[in-house]
Amino acid sequence: GGAFGLWDAEKRAKCFTLSGHEGDITSMCTYDGAEGGATLYVSGGADGTVRVWDARQHVAVATMSDHRRRVYAVCPGPKGVIFAGDFSSTVKAHSLSNPGALPRLLPNVPGVDGCEAPIAGLEFVKLDGMDGGGLLLSTAAYFPLNENEESDDDDAPQGCVHVRAVDA
Repeated sequence: GGAFGLWDAEKRAKCFTLSGHEGDITSMCTYDGAEGGATLYVSGGADGTVRVWDARQHVAVATMSDHRRRVYAVCPGPKGVIFAGDFSSTVKAHSLSNPGALPRLLPNVPGVDGCEAPIAGLEFVKLDGMDGGGLLLSTAAYFPLNENEESDDDDAPQGCVHVRAVDA
């Protein structure tokens, strides 16, 4: 676990493998806004970290932590920002210019019947006229308290989509 390979689709050959997570990689995205025009790869892992990779150098250039258990979703945000969702009900906004800093917390969705709402998916949509800002769409999935316990509310949601405006 903890590694991913980059492939040349035309040659149908693996170019190289990047490794560093302890455990499985649970989410991936690309980030095209890096200085010098580099494409960065962003991975979230079962180890509760987000790693940013420079494929040209074949190394992780940043590791971001402060996540609750595994990172289920990562996506590029406004310039210099990576969004990450973990087992909490909060989206974390990480700064690429200061990856060691604590992330900005964006409350997302409430729990249901005392259950957490892990962030299952993220997407940032840049909007014209917002000076680099846009909309952050996130999906959350609800889990029962345990296998034997039933919800008091048979109509409780199994998941939801949350949309919020995000400044650059």
